[in-house]
Amino acid sequence: MSPSKSVLSLATALAAALLIALSPTLQAGPITQPGPDSAQINGAPETPGRDLFELEFIAIDGDNISPRDLLWLEPGTYELTVRVDKRYTTAPDWQIRQPNRDDDFVTFSIDLEAGKRYDIRGRYNRNDRRNPYDVIVDRVEG
Repeated sequence: MSPSKSVLSLATALAAALLIALSPTLQAGPITQPGPDSAQINGAPETPGRDLFELEFIAIDGDNISPRDLLWLEPGTYELTVRVDKRYTTAPDWQIRQPNRDDDFVTFSIDLEAGKRYDIRGRYNRNDRRNPYDVIVDRVEG
């Protein structure tokens, strides 16, 4: 085996070992599995006809997570950060003519109870051109 191949193999092995060693730490914290002792937080829309749109969760208590539209968290109070896609950060074209801005990031606090489902959505503000959307708790079930 040539020296460059052995260095590459060693680097690959070290990277794999580091990933395995860090995996439990990356999963530690409030994220949990589905079940009666956890709360489900859903950011995907169910009824787009109600001027609601989906959100992506990107951080929990200031710690970044891989973007997703569904979370299972242990009961408690959290600061969640969502990403609002740039296509929703301005008023709809039929309402006002202005270019889309960048993605927005909104942080809010929420108190979660075990066994409940929280639907978090973006909602268009049809009558407020300067503030084209709000992040809302659309529904709580359970």
